[in-house]
Amino acid sequence: MFPCFRAASLGAALALFPVMTSSAQAVSVDEPYVYLMCNATSFNQDTKSQLHANGSGPDTLSLLIAVTEPWMTSAGDDCFMFGTSEQNHWDYIVHYGLRDAGVAQPDATRYLYQSAGPVRFILKYPQRGIYRFTLHREQGTFAITAATAESR
Repeated sequence: MFPCFRAASLGAALALFPVMTSSAQAVSVDEPYVYLMCNATSFNQDTKSQLHANGSGPDTLSLLIAVTEPWMTSAGDDCFMFGTSEQNHWDYIVHYGLRDAGVAQPDATRYLYQSAGPVRFILKYPQRGIYRFTLHREQGTFAITAATAESR
């Protein structure tokens, strides 16, 4: 549908996709492949941005995020989330945004909604480190938690 984002062109891409909010109900995430594209993950459909089952059952997917830059703790990291029917393909994409806010922080559950196009949202972290982004497909929610050495 559209080419992969490159970090150098992120500013131009973000100008096209304003932060959107919705008061609609959370929706389940039914696509078999889900990607979280951020500066801390990847702006490509690859293993760095794809969420994977984490042993908690097929309804729960997660991804480790390495927060290495100081600006990710002050301004936050720009992100997009979408699901696809085929791994690493752009043919069929369902875009997701955050319900009622454009910023998500650790230790708070956020609800998703479907969008007709890409929706920019911001993940803001309290400090640099490793975090786990966990998606609960059926509830249409996600949470971010600090990853302990045991949970990596």
